[in-house]
Amino acid sequence: MDYIENGRPVHTQCTRSKKGRILSRTTFAEYYEANRKSYQEKEHLYKRRQAIVEHPFGTIKRQWGFGYILTKKGISRASSDVGFMFIAF
Repeated sequence: MDYIENGRPVHTQCTRSKKGRILSRTTFAEYYEANRKSYQEKEHLYKRRQAIVEHPFGTIKRQWGFGYILTKKGISRASSDVGFMFIAF
């Protein structure tokens, strides 16, 4: 199958294969597109969230030195550690 652009085949620009080139999309592609569209429509809200909500996480990670949490003996203990950090903040 040759693709035509301005009356000329453009197959040679896409691939060297005689059979052509197969493109596939992930099953999540529609969600990626919806998220991208939502972000573009509401970019001012995302910027505001970044300024307000992300600040505590950055402070806890960089200034307090909690860049990662060791799960010790399970996620419940790790989540309690994170809870203590937020209480302290």
